[in-house]
Amino acid sequence: MMEPRVRLYVLDRGFVVIGRAELDPELAFHWLLKPGRTVRRWGTTKGLAELRNGPLRASRAWPKAVISAPLGCRLLGRLPPFPGRGSPDASRGRRR
Repeated sequence: MMEPRVRLYVLDRGFVVIGRAELDPELAFHWLLKPGRTVRRWGTTKGLAELRNGPLRASRAWPKAVISAPLGCRLLGRLPPFPGRGSPDASRGRRR
C-alpha cells in the first residue's frame, strides 16, 4: 500500500496545514493529517500558491501534531517536507 503524499491544505478560518491525509475512522467527513504541521509564516510575496514547490526561506511551521480537518478543506498541491522545529533543516533561513 502506498503512503499518502504530503499536501498543503487551506482550512476554515485561514489555517494552512501540511501533512499526509487519511480518512478519520472515528469522525465522519473528516481527514486526519498525520503528521500535520500548521504553517505559522508563509514567507511568500505573491500569495500562498508560491508554496506549491515547497517551503521558501522565510516559511515557518509549528511542530508536528495530529490534526483533524473537514473533508471540504481546499487542497493546493503536493509539497516536500516542510522545515520547522524538530526537523533536520529547522535552522534553514533563520536569522540570528
